[in-house]
Amino acid sequence: MNPSCPCYSAETEVGMSRLSLSDTDKQARDWFHETTTALGCKVHVDAMGNQFAVRPGLDNEAPPTYAGSHLDTQPTGGRYDGILGVTAAVEMLRVLNDNWVETAYPVGVVNWTNEEGARFPMSMTASGVWSGDIPLEKAHNLNSVIPANDTATMRSELERIGYLGDVPCSWEATRMAAHFELHIEQGPILEAENRRVGVVQGVQSYKWFTVTVRGRDAHTGATSFQHRADALLTASKMILASHKVATQHGALASTGILNLKPGSTNTVPGFVQFSLDIRAPENETVEATEAACKSAFSALAAGQDVMDIQTGCAPSSRQCTVDWRTDFVSPATHFHDDCISCVQAAAQDLCGSSGGEADAEVKGRDIGSWGKLMTSGAGHDTVYANKRCPASMIFVPCRDGVSHNPSEYSSPEQCADGANVLLGAPVSSIPSLAVPTTRPTTSTTPALAVSTTLSTHHPAGRRMATLLLDVRLGHDLGRQVQPLAKVVEALGREGVVVPLPAELGLEEAARGERLAGLDDVEILGVDFAVLGLVEVLLGDEDAFAEEVRVDRFAVGFGNQPDDLLSSIERLLTSPSISRDSRHKRSATGAKRAYYRKKRAFEKGRQPANTRIGGKRIHLVRTRGGNRKFRALRLDSGNFSWGSEGISRKVRVIAVAFHPSNNELVRTNTLTKAAVVQVDAAPFRQWYEAHYGQALGRRRQKKDGGEAEEVKKSKSVEKKQAERMKEAGKVEAPLERQFEAGRLYAVVASRPGQSGRVDGYVLEGEELAFYQRAIRR
Repeated sequence: MNPSCPCYSAETEVGMSRLSLSDTDKQARDWFHETTTALGCKVHVDAMGNQFAVRPGLDNEAPPTYAGSHLDTQPTGGRYDGILGVTAAVEMLRVLNDNWVETAYPVGVVNWTNEEGARFPMSMTASGVWSGDIPLEKAHNLNSVIPANDTATMRSELERIGYLGDVPCSWEATRMAAHFELHIEQGPILEAENRRVGVVQGVQSYKWFTVTVRGRDAHTGATSFQHRADALLTASKMILASHKVATQHGALASTGILNLKPGSTNTVPGFVQFSLDIRAPENETVEATEAACKSAFSALAAGQDVMDIQTGCAPSSRQCTVDWRTDFVSPATHFHDDCISCVQAAAQDLCGSSGGEADAEVKGRDIGSWGKLMTSGAGHDTVYANKRCPASMIFVPCRDGVSHNPSEYSSPEQCADGANVLLGAPVSSIPSLAVPTTRPTTSTTPALAVSTTLSTHHPAGRRMATLLLDVRLGHDLGRQVQPLAKVVEALGREGVVVPLPAELGLEEAARGERLAGLDDVEILGVDFAVLGLVEVLLGDEDAFAEEVRVDRFAVGFGNQPDDLLSSIERLLTSPSISRDSRHKRSATGAKRAYYRKKRAFEKGRQPANTRIGGKRIHLVRTRGGNRKFRALRLDSGNFSWGSEGISRKVRVIAVAFHPSNNELVRTNTLTKAAVVQVDAAPFRQWYEAHYGQALGRRRQKKDGGEAEEVKKSKSVEKKQAERMKEAGKVEAPLERQFEAGRLYAVVASRPGQSGRVDGYVLEGEELAFYQRAIRR
């Protein structure tokens, strides 16, 4: 994210200045849109510029569960405030895609507009409009205060950067099932107590006031203390009094802005205006502190002594007046108990698994030795989200508790802790991620929801785990992450035996022994009626040679052996993969005669489902001792530019269209005939070296980043000019793609057979055809 905005450097510190709706904010928004779209999300923008990226689920009628925060910063802010919450949520989507996780209901990421309130002076503006607490017109009419005397409004800036959406900004138009936000603590508590995660229970109440003190201007030399109505001196006493009053009530009182008139060295100020911020965990405490401050301020303005503040000061015969204006009120927020439990459970799985029950025990506000129940001292967008849906927050430590400062810092390990909890919290208990199960209407017995995904190859260091959902058993099997062996053992105690293929060497699997060969078992949602003995039979022993999803199960309903056997037979007699053609009808429609039984060489194999990622290829032995190269992950290949007669190795960015199935686009699956986006840089470099002309550099020129012209001999210039005259013209649609840095291309190879992703760049009528198809 650093390249998207100006940075401030102070040795190891790197700050950010990305004011809301500025040009740098537009760059960050463009990044958000491009990244989430490439991950298969549908992105929409509402009337306040809020960006909502939704990853579809199996049932998209229900509202999504969102995670997110904001990308705008203070004028001299840090790299983590808000930004961590958005980037971690995007990473959550990437993890779901990389692990082929299908959720029952959609999940999403949100980027809220103007959370900081730095440029447009109202914090959490857009989330407040979404919840219905701030009128849309009031928010649109907010004037920019940076730079000074700026005439821009929120609406005009939204229009300027192209993010004034057509969707109404309301919780009714964009519904949420739940909202989670990861954030740095912005305080020193977690770091001081050496705790890894803060489970946020709510946000404290606060009020903002503008206090105006009026006295009388006077000459500093000719007017004695006894005859002055010094507004600045009185205001300073009031600020000191607010500190003492807040201390007595267990609250916080702060002043951040102070203006005075006339502002001359030899003139006693007759007018002072200052801000007052009062905060406390409860609304009643804030109100009591406010009442006590008003009483003290009135007494000080009248020349009376309050809390010994006048001690040592010269009395004056003249008095000042004081007026209050309430600018902003944010009542105390208490987050949803279920969401708090989700965060606590996910953090416990991550941080407290080695400490046993002691590490899960809550004493006061401390959770074991790793976590803490907290109340946020700052406002966040989750405050408004919590008014319309269940919500909670996750805190991670930040160095010295510093925020809104270039030195703001959280270590990579601390950020990873927060991101892992953000990934685990929705999965723990939120209904939007639980696959709905269909239970047999004739059975009244308890049911266990189980499904299995198996794979034998994953990157080194990946955590081997399984998720078990206990639906109706009453035993505490679920709502926790367990190693595979423990899950099989727990199923065995409930009468469920899981036999696994002997080829894997997994003997005595029902007791959970020798199970290190399988990396993942994700429990997603297939019904099992637990009636004594129920066998789970894997569909294909050969399936473990490749990364596949095993989706055939024997499910027993009823307690009679015949019922069990019939249900197993019914599920296991489904057609297997075959490549024969005898089952197909002839051209006239006649059935073909079966003159022989099936042959082994006609058997098919599991599809490769090649995805975009680090190169990973499996060798598959085929008939006659030949080999196929089964590509599971590829990220680059050779693509040709037909009209120029060249080919280059380029990076494959995303799948843009597939003629057979849109699901292959969402999952970025590479097959023959897939239309992909590839990196344009290698082709551009060749073109500019061959023809001596820039290609797709208009944006660079507009941004003032034009490269220096390279000196060339006249013979080279002449040769390049002749080439350009003969065949150097690039068609307009292709040139626009070069400007964007991505070219549309078609995959011509078969990645699952050859282990390569090669193809050609689209041009002419074929390009126009596919562009129309993509727009549809």
